[in-house]
Amino acid sequence: NDLDFAIVNDINLWNTPKNDILIRDVIFLGHYDGNGLEINNLNLLFRNDQEAPNDPENFGLFNQVGLSQEDCTTYQIDESMAGGLFKNINIHVEAYLSKTPTPNKAGILAGSIYNSTILNVNLSTTEGVSVKGKSLVGGLAGLILDDISSGKLNSKIIDITAEGIAVRATNENFAYVEGSFTNAYGMYKEF
Repeated sequence: NDLDFAIVNDINLWNTPKNDILIRDVIFLGHYDGNGLEINNLNLLFRNDQEAPNDPENFGLFNQVGLSQEDCTTYQIDESMAGGLFKNINIHVEAYLSKTPTPNKAGILAGSIYNSTILNVNLSTTEGVSVKGKSLVGGLAGLILDDISSGKLNSKIIDITAEGIAVRATNENFAYVEGSFTNAYGMYKEF
């Protein structure tokens, strides 16, 4: 089952104990409407003392948004139900820390986005915060991909703003993106 969410007030995570919100293990398939509001003071922290010793595949606010074609086969889900919709939200990251083990794909919203629509999302970070991962790293996501061969779903990235986000991949790769993009822009900083 997918879920639909709509925010009615800003969410301020300033007093939330670090690592208390564990949605980073979630594959998001529903509809999330932020109604133009904000998630502030978000701390995305990966601590190896609380995780399995292996490198995780994805890391971000959500593990991934949408399902890949392989996921559809594995979980026996119809391809037409594989996408997610995430729209109308401002996300400000206070801290982004991924220690060893290092995620392969990393971003603020998700490590990977498959066959989903991301619309009107503004991302920002506190000065000095950078998104770090091993292979595919980006401000929004490390990997954005259309891979449903039937053509039932496509990734659409529309009106995305990313300001002051530094990205760092230990294997010297950056984001891999495949899909439809409209008004997506950002500023990045190099180390």
